[in-house]
Amino acid sequence: MIPYVPKKQDEDVIREMELVEKTPPEEYTVRVNKLRKVYMMENNRHKVAVDQVSFGIKNGEVFTLLGVNGAGKTSTFKILSGEII
Repeated sequence: MIPYVPKKQDEDVIREMELVEKTPPEEYTVRVNKLRKVYMMENNRHKVAVDQVSFGIKNGEVFTLLGVNGAGKTSTFKILSGEII
């Protein structure tokens, strides 16, 4: 298996990850901390669909995920809704 090598993160992404990690979970209605989803493919290959996603949503806030096609937005919402494990 290929060892995990984290991708370089933008400064604003790093700040959000740190904020979510340091803030008590009870302050968020929804809290996602370093979510990762890997799909196993044939021939023992894998595809990383979601990689270290962190965000916190407080009561009354409006939230959306933005990103290019294939960035993992749909997989993230499917995980949060319980559609995939």
